[in-house]
Amino acid sequence: MTATLPFIPPPRPEDRTPFAIVGARRPVTRATKAQLMPMSRHLEALAFDGGEPPVLLACFQDARHFTPATARRFAGIAAHSPLVAALGTGLTDEPIPGVRGARLEDHDALRGEWNVIVVGPHRAAALVARDLGDTGPDRERRFEFALTHDRALVIEAARSLLGRLAPARSPELQPA
Repeated sequence: MTATLPFIPPPRPEDRTPFAIVGARRPVTRATKAQLMPMSRHLEALAFDGGEPPVLLACFQDARHFTPATARRFAGIAAHSPLVAALGTGLTDEPIPGVRGARLEDHDALRGEWNVIVVGPHRAAALVARDLGDTGPDRERRFEFALTHDRALVIEAARSLLGRLAPARSPELQPA
């Protein structure tokens, strides 16, 4: 007699966040926001490097983290990249011209993550981090994080975000 295992449904797309994907297969450690900022900026800078521009996907938790300085960097990257996206609570479908957006709902697991994902023909990198919920000074907030350059893993993390993005607006449908 063989036992039948109960059906276990696959995770819903909204449950498969970049941190869940990468953190399940790479070592995770802790760092403060101040320690993660240079890594985040380095990955953003990778989107400027090289002859073939990569895709840049980033999760900001909340619109207040998509600062004017960040908006300027992303606008510069979007000028030559096939896709630049910013996701976060309070962000719009197009937070700045040329950058696709996604507004995260209060119940979305992605709200607790800070992710920077770069995928191009010659490089792939992802910084995935989960907020530990600290209070106090913003730069001292702690995160669990992982960093990977494993192309297959980076692409899987990127795919988990793509379905959340607003569709690109066609120029002919833009208001005059």
